[in-house]
Amino acid sequence: MADSRCFDASVPHGDGTSPGVHEGQEAPIRLEAEGAFAHLVRLVNVRDRSELELRQRLASKGHAPDVVEAAVSRARRCGLVDDERFARAYVGGKLRKGWGRERIERALEGFGVSPRVLGSHPDDVFAEADELERALEELGRFKSAAQNLHEARYRRLAAKGFSAQVIQGAVAQFEREASNQDAL
Repeated sequence: MADSRCFDASVPHGDGTSPGVHEGQEAPIRLEAEGAFAHLVRLVNVRDRSELELRQRLASKGHAPDVVEAAVSRARRCGLVDDERFARAYVGGKLRKGWGRERIERALEGFGVSPRVLGSHPDDVFAEADELERALEELGRFKSAAQNLHEARYRRLAAKGFSAQVIQGAVAQFEREASNQDAL
């Protein structure tokens, strides 16, 4: 739980400095630091975000690099920003949407978060059996009028970010099950 003092810029840190404000700064700089932190709070109230994403968003609004860093550090101390929490929420949502491991890992890296942040080993999150099952579910929902359905299925799973090994296994199993259904 965030300490309510995290939201009060007048409460000094353990080193005696105020959050986002360095000794000798004038009132306008204090206001910029508070404005950057307030913007960050609005962003994380919408959804979890990675530290890199927050840095980029604050910088794009014209905040100075030291003000951005101070706002992100303050948010981290307050528990508003946590790359591991962000990664777990992001991965869970994308797995429910049928994304494959490779696509999710690329997206996490784009947010500046290593898949290793998920724990001792990302394989705990991305079990291959689950990956195959998600690929089969995706193929069950996939409809195509393509002349070469085998290739269309392969392309669909590749676009979703499944590995070549999972794609080959899923397409083979799906087509085997489909031909067994046709034989009945």
